Amino acid sequence: IVDDSFLVILSASDTDLSWTLPPGGWGRRWIVTLDSDDPSVDEESEVTFAAAQSVDIPSRSLLVLRSLDAQRR
Repeated sequence: IVDDSFLVILSASDTDLSWTLPPGGWGRRWIVTLDSDDPSVDEESEVTFAAAQSVDIPSRSLLVLRSLDAQRR
């Protein structure tokens, strides 16, 4: 089975957090698929992050990212 790689970040914290994305072996670029803190952001918004980049996660939120170029293992 071959499919896209997704990363789900769920924060139950009552404070904002900084999250470091996995290294490039899991994907060199990630695009936001769902952001519960900003429902207007989706794949059409083309918000992307690089591997190992630090991402600010708002308190009590969900962020779903899809790898744009995952290296198959």
